[in-house]
Amino acid sequence: PLETYDIDAVTEKLVEMGYTRGEVVEGCGQFSVRGGIIDIFSPNHSAPVRVDFWGDEVDLIGYFDVVSQRRTENA
Repeated sequence: PLETYDIDAVTEKLVEMGYTRGEVVEGCGQFSVRGGIIDIFSPNHSAPVRVDFWGDEVDLIGYFDVVSQRRTENA
């Protein structure tokens, strides 16, 4: 069976880890939530990650550009 994730629980965990929630991700240590999409910019990566959910399952993970907010490649 596929693992499932509760978006609210994921966002709570990100806040506990010290991430700051915003409307859009513009720099390291930030995340945003729009519907079934969570954008996260980890200090461990040179580009932010976009996680697309289908319900409570992860559908797609990829990197995106902070300026255009468009996906650049799949992870």
